[in-house]
Amino acid sequence: MEYLKTNYKDDKFTGMRKYEKIDNLDGTISLNDVTDYADVGDIYSAGDINTSNKKINEHSAAIEKSNSVMTLHVPVSGWGSAVPYTQTILVPGSKVDDSPIVGLYLDDNPMPQTVKDQTKAFGCLDKIVFGQGAATLYCYNRKPATSFYLMIKGV
Repeated sequence: MEYLKTNYKDDKFTGMRKYEKIDNLDGTISLNDVTDYADVGDIYSAGDINTSNKKINEHSAAIEKSNSVMTLHVPVSGWGSAVPYTQTILVPGSKVDDSPIVGLYLDDNPMPQTVKDQTKAFGCLDKIVFGQGAATLYCYNRKPATSFYLMIKGV
């Protein structure tokens, strides 16, 4: 990880700032800094600003991503027939290196039996591997007996 510079220092000078006036041949003047410096500080340049803004933008995008939440349907009919039982579902925007937070999603005011069935189905999941635009769900013991919904945060 590239860290930004955090040890900038200011100029330290004794007395007042001093400039020498130079008359140029073209009729203009230039100022030459002749201040007595105890310590010369750093220049905060356009390159520093661009590097800082790039990092801020990267972190802003990561924060936005971490706050995004989506709900995905996991149908009972999509499971493979052999252990481990697998099913791949579409996850728009997911990437190979994603590691979002995943949980069971229940509708508002679900019936008690629905909660029981979907909680049991969700409990069959042992592993989820995210890829480019999809996730593969793994069940190593038994496959879900009902459809359910996943809530995914951070894709």
